[in-house]
Amino acid sequence: GTSAFMDFVGCVSNPTAKNAFYLSVIGCLLEGTFTAIGIAGYFRLGSALLLLYGLENLVDFISSAVVLWRFYAPGELTKEREQVLQDREDRAAVAISFLIILLGCLVVPAAVGDLAAGAPTEQQIDVGLELVMTISFLSVVIFSFMTFLKLYYARVLNSESLHKDGLCSVIGLLLSAFIFISSWLINTYPDFWKIDAYSAIFCGTMAILIGSHGALQAILEKDLNIFSFAFWQGGGNDSISSPSQEVDETKPTLSEVV
Repeated sequence: GTSAFMDFVGCVSNPTAKNAFYLSVIGCLLEGTFTAIGIAGYFRLGSALLLLYGLENLVDFISSAVVLWRFYAPGELTKEREQVLQDREDRAAVAISFLIILLGCLVVPAAVGDLAAGAPTEQQIDVGLELVMTISFLSVVIFSFMTFLKLYYARVLNSESLHKDGLCSVIGLLLSAFIFISSWLINTYPDFWKIDAYSAIFCGTMAILIGSHGALQAILEKDLNIFSFAFWQGGGNDSISSPSQEVDETKPTLSEVV
């Protein structure tokens, strides 16, 4: 019991790449569950926010899987292995930026379609609304904890990809709060049904802006050619300004280690 408590204190006070890996595993499990709940709820109740919630958790799930790959370190965490993991950082961060953009591009049209479909029926309002409020409330609690851990780990480990994964959880936290509030409003004041779609459009637009900012930052500030095959293959930084950058033959490449 004491040993387990000390391990818990250690993973909070002095987190390592291993702790980030375990956090990503937990994130994948939670977000996979919430993805199924959100998409099933959308087909059941026809709520744009529930679709956004499901899609956001799907993107968050993939984002956590990317971070899991970024921090994947089986066996002993040696300095050489830490360098290999660090070499994955830029690719993981850019991949998550693209995922966030994809989230917005999926959600905004769905929300606009929800507005065009008109007000929900009484059956859609009555069926499972209390369940939706319960799920969204629990999600607020869970996403708050996950967001704190991801952003804290990102700061301590200086990981941009983990920071962006934390931003995905921030969007999930906001969506859960919007779903709870809009469900209560729709249940009490049915004429407020449009707040559901408008909230989804707002979150989807913010996702596109946040993801685009991350991708442009990689191009303009880090001088990375993110649209080249060499960048994603992991053959070095692949700088736009210096495509013929030499590789130190004494240092193992990603393909040699993995």
